[in-house]
Amino acid sequence: MLYNVDQAIQKTEEIIEQSKRVKKGLIQNLLTEGVRDRAEFEDYRLGPIDLEKPVDWKLKKFDDFSLTVQDGPHITPDYVEEGIPFISSQNVRPFRDKFDYSQYQKFISEETYEEVNQNCRPVKGDLIISRRATIGPTQLLRHNKQFAFFVGVAVIKTDDSVYNPFLEQLMNWSVMEKLWHLKSPGSTMKTLNLGTIKEQKVPLPDLEEQKEITRILRNMDDMVIQHENEKDSLRRLKQGLMQDLLSGEARTTNGDIPVLDAVAQHG
Repeated sequence: MLYNVDQAIQKTEEIIEQSKRVKKGLIQNLLTEGVRDRAEFEDYRLGPIDLEKPVDWKLKKFDDFSLTVQDGPHITPDYVEEGIPFISSQNVRPFRDKFDYSQYQKFISEETYEEVNQNCRPVKGDLIISRRATIGPTQLLRHNKQFAFFVGVAVIKTDDSVYNPFLEQLMNWSVMEKLWHLKSPGSTMKTLNLGTIKEQKVPLPDLEEQKEITRILRNMDDMVIQHENEKDSLRRLKQGLMQDLLSGEARTTNGDIPVLDAVAQHG
């Protein structure tokens, strides 16, 4: 029984990795060629990286379309057992509806929240970028729940000339990830400076093409997320089976072992 579940987990992981590889190739094409039929392209550089883009795409600095690029407080606040979530770089998980609290979860009081968030309060639609330790991952804020954020992340608020779901895709492009690392000083603790973000130029199509590119890539993200949820369910299933089988609450002797529906659907 456990072997069957292990096989299902392995196959699901293979599907996830394959989907990620497909998206990596897809985003490379879409962010260099676009979705429209074109005959004219031009070379440009992102830092030391040589790339190509449609001639009608604009190269704009973040400072040209961002209203705010703000990091969190540079001091560690007093934590409480329950309260308002305090976000670090470990919580940023691109393309998800919520933050990742599986490895790190801290809370602060309402009073502390009022102190540390007085200069910049994130709202739905803002971008949250990790700028310390893990450099570059960027998550679009898809909820209006209260939270505060540490110096290791920054909030980016933009004007209406850009479509932030497109920016989330662009900023998590492997080319941008490489660029952020190259531009982050430090040996033991790399830090992406706010000024570096503001001055960085990025290729931008018009709003309609930004939305079309995002729609295509979002379909791939949804597929990956679906399979990751299935893998998590299978792992929980295995944990439950192990507890029952190894404790003797369930036995497999003197009978056929049925293949559970949750396993059978994976072949």
